[in-house]
Amino acid sequence: MEVRITEKRLRNRRFIRTENVIIELFLKENDSMTVKKLARMVGVSRATFYRHHQGVGRIVPDYHYYIIHKYSRAVRRLSVGNARPEQVVQRLLFFIVQNKKIFRVLMRGRDTEIFAEMVMKLEPFFSKMLRLPKNSGEMYVVYAGGVSGLLIEWGEDGFPEEKIEELKGKIMYLTETMRTSLAPLLK
Repeated sequence: MEVRITEKRLRNRRFIRTENVIIELFLKENDSMTVKKLARMVGVSRATFYRHHQGVGRIVPDYHYYIIHKYSRAVRRLSVGNARPEQVVQRLLFFIVQNKKIFRVLMRGRDTEIFAEMVMKLEPFFSKMLRLPKNSGEMYVVYAGGVSGLLIEWGEDGFPEEKIEELKGKIMYLTETMRTSLAPLLK
């Protein structure tokens, strides 16, 4: 699979201008969109569209791949010794807000697994910060599902920035109670 959405391409003004139009029309149109129809609506040739995506059905997977790799790089920069759980949660929420357009594309494509995948990438940090037992993998999967549900609900509202503090509070409650509320899974 050739990845067509890259940081380098997203810095190219001409590429990003065309990509923005593709995404806006993708978000507005129904599921019966074709490459021919989308290219015509964007005002580009099908060949130009194919320089962006391998097909309409590849738009969501292209962005999933792009955003998860971008997030992975951001997570690697976290320093466990200096970060507190609320800072990690806040960074997660701000990352989503900074990339809101991409997350809207993912929500439109019903790719909600991305949120659980992102929370799972934080497991090493939370395990160390919260001193979770070594066999807490199942517990963390349940936690990731709960946080993912909150993020999906937020996404259905369009990721409004004014709900960040409320959402952060809910996620922190899940984080702080993870050990006690899911303890039966450790037995």
